[in-house]
Amino acid sequence: MKTVEAAGNTFQYAELNIRHVGNAAKTLAMVKRAIRMGYDTVAINIDIGDIVPEENIEEHMLPQSGTEAPNKPPPKKKARKGDDRKGREQQLPEPFLVDESLLDLSDLEQRGKKFRQFSRITFTLNDATVIHNVFNNPRLRQFDLVAVRPADVSILTTLTRKTDAVDIITMYPETHVSWLHKAKFMEMIRVEGVGFEITYAPALFPANRRSCLHTGRFLLRGLRGRGVVMTSGASSMSDLRAPVDVMNMALLWGVSGADARLMISGNARQILLRAEARRTVGGALHMAPVELWENEEGGKSISADVPSCRLTSAGALQRLLNVKEFRAKVEVVAIETKGNTADSSS
Repeated sequence: MKTVEAAGNTFQYAELNIRHVGNAAKTLAMVKRAIRMGYDTVAINIDIGDIVPEENIEEHMLPQSGTEAPNKPPPKKKARKGDDRKGREQQLPEPFLVDESLLDLSDLEQRGKKFRQFSRITFTLNDATVIHNVFNNPRLRQFDLVAVRPADVSILTTLTRKTDAVDIITMYPETHVSWLHKAKFMEMIRVEGVGFEITYAPALFPANRRSCLHTGRFLLRGLRGRGVVMTSGASSMSDLRAPVDVMNMALLWGVSGADARLMISGNARQILLRAEARRTVGGALHMAPVELWENEEGGKSISADVPSCRLTSAGALQRLLNVKEFRAKVEVVAIETKGNTADSSS
């Protein structure tokens, strides 16, 4: 995960919901367009829909149809407890990020900005029995951002006790959302640093516009406008809008001025900072893999991703390595890790 610097004007606009639906070239094109529009931070979202026991991720990714396939096999019998857990873990896909070498970042660099991309996963929770297994899934920790779509009030109530595993609460804005009137539970989640999301792409279509605006206004009213981010939810380039257009569009939800800017800048930044802290120990200790190899001069070189608010990752690591005790400990850990990796591969 790339860090979000706390110092300097390095973070401007974020698009936290560019949907990846399996087409890498299409996702790359959307990221390129977002950069040209002025975004310096993007999150590539994989939306797997409902988390359903005994159903594989491949079934979520298939387009929905009203008719069943004629040769569809009969439903599987309920698996044993151990097999069920394994199946649920297989539901979660791998994170997806675009190749930054294929991006033209010259315009951002001229403006003193730094491009960042983050991975995100979104899923709907409508079964309380899967919550524990999903949030303890090792693959879930590979994603930078975790967004949850509560199906009803009971799931939202459960999430008030699971805020340490969630970054964003989202919804289908074009449908009826049963938990929007539970302002008390929404506020309990918001004060823990979890953001709430409004996606504007569905509102671009006349058939969905009225319900999207109503749902978004209800959300903003319940949270009194705090902790809300506005994202596109784009699955095609035509769904993306420039930051200024998004701020103007926010007027339709009753948000204007500095509050509209917060929805694509300040609030998004806070979500990313919290997500980064969530991957540390108590928000104070950062854990990163360490690599050790011999350089051309015969000495030992060490690399690790060390977050810093004022230095580059390499500079921050070098400052830490100047402490002899720290360097010695890092070398021991790197050698042990390398040995364990070799043993597991053999």
